[in-house]
Amino acid sequence: MGTHNGYLFVILSLAVGSALGTTDAQAGNMDGCYRGESVTAADESRAAYQRHGDGHCEGFYLQPISAITGVEIVGFQYGGPVGEALLEGDQVLPLALSAPLAGKDHQIIGRSLDPDSYYQTDTTAAGDDSFGWDLSLLRGLEEPARVLPFGFVACEGTCRGRNVVYSPVRIGPAGEQRLALILQARVSLSKIYYKLTSKNTGQEAHSNAIELGRHPPRRPVKIDIPSSLSSGEYDLNIYSVATNGQTDQLKAAIVVP
Repeated sequence: MGTHNGYLFVILSLAVGSALGTTDAQAGNMDGCYRGESVTAADESRAAYQRHGDGHCEGFYLQPISAITGVEIVGFQYGGPVGEALLEGDQVLPLALSAPLAGKDHQIIGRSLDPDSYYQTDTTAAGDDSFGWDLSLLRGLEEPARVLPFGFVACEGTCRGRNVVYSPVRIGPAGEQRLALILQARVSLSKIYYKLTSKNTGQEAHSNAIELGRHPPRRPVKIDIPSSLSSGEYDLNIYSVATNGQTDQLKAAIVVP
């Protein structure tokens, strides 16, 4: 596997169109891959990123490390990050979306939370409220455990750009678990403050400040969503402070079933 400045960047884009009835036009990418041509292949081997005959895109990538804080939502799901369970049991992992996305175009992404590995699976579909992730590609890696654990998000329309609406993903056959957000940043963080505001009432529903000390870059931060929140859509504002004093802000919306 290729490395660059001590970091290994691994990305898998899984466009499972045949299973979901998804076309390239529905996916909104000219090559059917979520990341398109935004990154450069790590090497010329058969493991380099490319579109395969069955329509999915997969491979290893090198990507420059940004100096900005770059806080991202990499998980909005029931329960915490998913680890060794991805390498055990059934070959297909069911990923179910919450009711608000049923019947709408949506994107679902599973992303490695390992700080030294970028590995991603994603698909875009219309009208489905669940799909099965075939784990054979992940399990066939030389060191599949290296890219664990994973976080999962689903978005109305697309997970790109502004005004993204996130809906939670239920992973596998597990029963009811607490809803959680999972964040990553590209730099060391000292503090995160977040606020949820009800779109229905315009009133603040929940807020909290989390002291992180010197939280290492790309180590996930898990935020439990209070079970007392009513069903509905909420504006989410996240303010982060890096250990060097740099600040960043992320605005999105989340749907609480």
